[in-house]
Amino acid sequence: MERICEFLICYVILFGCSKSEESNEFMNTKLIDFKNVKNFDSLISPRDLMKDVEYIKFNTPDEFKLTSVSKIQEMENKLIVLDGKNNILIAFDSNGNYIAQVGKIGEGPEEYKEASDFDIDQNSNIINIFSRADHAILQFDSDLKFLKKIKLKNWASQFGVLESGNLALYSYLGEESNKFNISIYNQSGEVIDQKMMVNPSKNFIPLNYSGFINKEFYTYPLSSKIYKIKENQKEDSLVYLIDFPNKFEEKNIFDHGSYINPADKIKKNILSKFEIGDDGEFLCYYEFREGLSNGYTLGVRLSSGETFGHQNMHHAAKGKGDVFVWMFFTGPYSILSYSKESEFYYAASNIDVVAVYQDYITQRIKEKNVKDIKLLNLLEDMDLEEPVLMKFKLKKYIRTH
Repeated sequence: MERICEFLICYVILFGCSKSEESNEFMNTKLIDFKNVKNFDSLISPRDLMKDVEYIKFNTPDEFKLTSVSKIQEMENKLIVLDGKNNILIAFDSNGNYIAQVGKIGEGPEEYKEASDFDIDQNSNIINIFSRADHAILQFDSDLKFLKKIKLKNWASQFGVLESGNLALYSYLGEESNKFNISIYNQSGEVIDQKMMVNPSKNFIPLNYSGFINKEFYTYPLSSKIYKIKENQKEDSLVYLIDFPNKFEEKNIFDHGSYINPADKIKKNILSKFEIGDDGEFLCYYEFREGLSNGYTLGVRLSSGETFGHQNMHHAAKGKGDVFVWMFFTGPYSILSYSKESEFYYAASNIDVVAVYQDYITQRIKEKNVKDIKLLNLLEDMDLEEPVLMKFKLKKYIRTH
């Protein structure tokens, strides 16, 4: 009898603690709902959600012509841009004028074989370039001068600088021998922690359009949950639950075969890139399916809590797009970036996507059917194959009719 009582006491304690921990985890979790959005008489443009909009054309010498803006961050009135095709990092001034390449391609002690990803330490304004081919991170100061090279032990595909200044390497669940997907390094190149426990599956297939790290925030591939890394603690915190129509079920996120099975005619939709602003603002790309059309669309949450997705906003389906969607917001490879320094968001045109919609865009330009006259004037005077940067803030709310 005494042993039974001890067991019951332990069970109650464990059960109570787990419930408490679960409720604490969800206490600070926000649901962002792109299913239940406000309806308008017709679809609105993403431009309707924005204010203080500016457009920047990049001015570069021929040897540094941008082919792909894969990532962009702002630092001390500089724009630091990753060219994802040439694998180099370039610095521009706030007007888009070329300043210099950040570091150089090569095999010297201050050079890198490729710029695979980069991030800026917001506390020190140190630029960190992750070179996958070198298994290293190279650091540069705000004047673009080389500081040091940090050698890494793990392979990775993405990279982020944490609030502490430690360095997080994200590996796309690619290493079967490792039970964790994120390795955290200190400034000396020592692994001090591991995060994002994985459940290895024989059906794993690497994806580069789902599963991301964004500074201290991350998602598992195929998952619509966003976690925040908590260093020196056992568990990261679940901060966002993203909901949208026909979402892929969380219980299947380690069974990639069930997502890309060609025999599955009712494929589920997934979350792609995301960006977190201040005051509850949130932007992402998610997959949508509408009749015979499918693709990746923009999702926006304003600080008021209003949400906008493909059900109430222009998207890439045939006949439902506009120039702003085709130029800047056709995911999953189009970028979104938020600057805490200026409180502006950045989106860059993707020349591969623009090529797909070039006839539509050209026709709208001829008809002068572009919502923003500043963008129309810019597009009339340039080659569509050149990347354009859009800089904007989000409105607090949208008035209903």
